[in-house]
Amino acid sequence: MSGPILEARNVTKVFGARRGSTQADVVAVDDVSFALHEGGSTAIVGESGSGKTTLARIICGLETATSGEIIVNGQPRQAPRSRSARLRTAKKIQMVFQDPYSSLDPRQTGFACLDETLRVHTGLSAPQRREAVEGLGDQVGLGQKELNSTPRRLSGGQRQRLAIARALAVEPSVLVLDEAVSALDVSVQAQILNLLVDLRRARGLSYVFVSHDLAVVRQISDDVIVMRSGTVVERGATADVLGNPQAAYTRLLRESVPRRGWKPRRSLGRSGPSDASP
Repeated sequence: MSGPILEARNVTKVFGARRGSTQADVVAVDDVSFALHEGGSTAIVGESGSGKTTLARIICGLETATSGEIIVNGQPRQAPRSRSARLRTAKKIQMVFQDPYSSLDPRQTGFACLDETLRVHTGLSAPQRREAVEGLGDQVGLGQKELNSTPRRLSGGQRQRLAIARALAVEPSVLVLDEAVSALDVSVQAQILNLLVDLRRARGLSYVFVSHDLAVVRQISDDVIVMRSGTVVERGATADVLGNPQAAYTRLLRESVPRRGWKPRRSLGRSGPSDASP
C-alpha cells in the first residue's frame, strides 16, 4: 500500500488571549495526528468548540498550526509565500464550506464562477473552459439554467453543488468538507451525499468530512476521529467506533442523537453538558 496522501502530525493550535484580557490562551487543537490514504474518507466528529473546524482550516492552509505539521503526498506543507505557491497548494486540497452562499460571489453566475476558477488554475483556452464548465455542471447535476443563474436564484442544494463543482475544477486530491450538508433539508442532504459518494468512486477523491451528524458520518466515512476540547478521545473504523464506542464522550454523542422514544435527560445524564447535541 502506498503512503498516506495526507497526514496531520502532532498538530496543535493555540489562540492567544487579546491584549488586556484576563482570559487565558485557548488551545483549540491539542496534539492531533491522523493519516488519510488515497480514495479514503475520514470524518472528524465533535460538538461545537471541539476543534474540528479549526483542524480542517489548518489542513487547508486557512489557519497556521502553532506546532506540528501537515504532510501532503509525503512532503511537509510550507506556508505559501507567493501566489504560485498558494495555487499549488489549492490544487492539492480544496475546501467546501457549510454555507455556500457566503463563499460564492453573489454577482457571478455559476458559469462565471467556474470559468474564473479554471482561468486562474489552468491554461485552458476560452472554448476549452466552456466545455470544462459544462462537464463540471454535468458531474454535479447543474444544467444550463442553473449555470446561468446567480447564487440567490439557486436553491441551497444547487448552491452546494456549485461550490463542489468549483472545488473539483482544480482537480484536487483531497476535499475537506466542513459541515457541507448540515444546512440542507434531509432530502437534499441525501442527494448531496449520493453525489459525494459517486464523485469519490469516479475520481478517486479522498475526503476529510467534518460533521456533528453521526448519521451522515456513517454514510460518508470509512474512519472517524472523535474530538472533544481540542483532543482526540477516540478513533477507528466508523462502523466500530459508532457501533461500539469505547470512550464515554463518544457514547454520549451517540445517545444524544434524537430517535423514537428519545429522552434527553436520560441520554445526557445529570452531569452531561446541557448543549451536548452531536
